[in-house]
Amino acid sequence: MEVSEASFENLPVISLSVHPVEPPDLHDLFAPLSEENCTAISQLKNGRAPGMDGIIAVIIKLGGAESARWFKSLFDAIWHEEEVTED
Repeated sequence: MEVSEASFENLPVISLSVHPVEPPDLHDLFAPLSEENCTAISQLKNGRAPGMDGIIAVIIKLGGAESARWFKSLFDAIWHEEEVTED
């Protein structure tokens, strides 16, 4: 069976509009998550010498969710600025 040119003239015209989708920002995709912070905090060893800031692990652990939120905001700032502040 052969298709004639006239057959195509009778077909409806469908307009397709394509909206480009922005790909996810991979930089944000790999930013540290709150649950990762909670896991890291819970794995801190008690009885170890404090770090340069003088804070011992037990103090960070006692901070619970508030400590995790504070560290999350700090890590997010470092992640987005790609620079560790002196503070």
